[in-house]
Amino acid sequence: MLRVFLKKLLSVLGYNLVNTKLSEDSDDPFLVISRIFKCESIRTIIDGGASIGETSLRFLTLFPESKVYMFEPYSGFKQYLEEKESLYSNLIYEPCALSNCQSYKLLQINESKGTNSILHGDSIGKEIYGSQFKNVGEEKIKCITLDLWFNDKEINTIDILKLDVQGTEIDVLEGAKNLFSKNMIRSLIVEINFQECYEDQKSWVHLVNNLTNSRFHLFNLYNPYFYSGRLVQADAIFIHDLVLKSLNLRSEFHDYSKYLRK
Repeated sequence: MLRVFLKKLLSVLGYNLVNTKLSEDSDDPFLVISRIFKCESIRTIIDGGASIGETSLRFLTLFPESKVYMFEPYSGFKQYLEEKESLYSNLIYEPCALSNCQSYKLLQINESKGTNSILHGDSIGKEIYGSQFKNVGEEKIKCITLDLWFNDKEINTIDILKLDVQGTEIDVLEGAKNLFSKNMIRSLIVEINFQECYEDQKSWVHLVNNLTNSRFHLFNLYNPYFYSGRLVQADAIFIHDLVLKSLNLRSEFHDYSKYLRK
């Protein structure tokens, strides 16, 4: 009764009472996607831009029956990923970058290794991220397309494609044209950069158009990051049209709300 009274009182005053944990959970794209899909239905997960593998490990926790392929080209993260691979048979380390062709490219190493990219940081990125974008070197890395990689695997579909590849998301999608044309990717979690923080970075509009043309729907945005009022980046979930039609979302989300049910 007290909670109901407080909600009504705060509503009159122009405020909204929301459970903190519920709010945090509902802004977590990994937890949200685990509620969208049944655990046993997820078999193959691609972690593009795996860093030190913490996200891959979280995927495995949420989907214990899945295999998670960790694509990470930066040699400085090799030890962390090999250690995780040795501990968990369902984590597979792929020491290369996903791109639009099979080749070797130069990875730009920055002060903050999470901002490493094949692309050079530009003035907007340096303004927003400051010293994190300071270039401290480069290294030659192997690149492969998702189409070519997939052809060598005994995999039917990619259930979740996660991309955190610092401005080269379109390249990865171009390297998976065959998979997209055959509807062999069910969903994506993508970090979208709304500000062009890297030189030659393609606009986020191209990313959304590309996915829309491949019959994917934007489900929601999560973890928005702002700078001087501008939306810089956010995580996004995209779900294929065929998959979305089969889901019972009302059992997991409150109607007319972004919040998960408890």
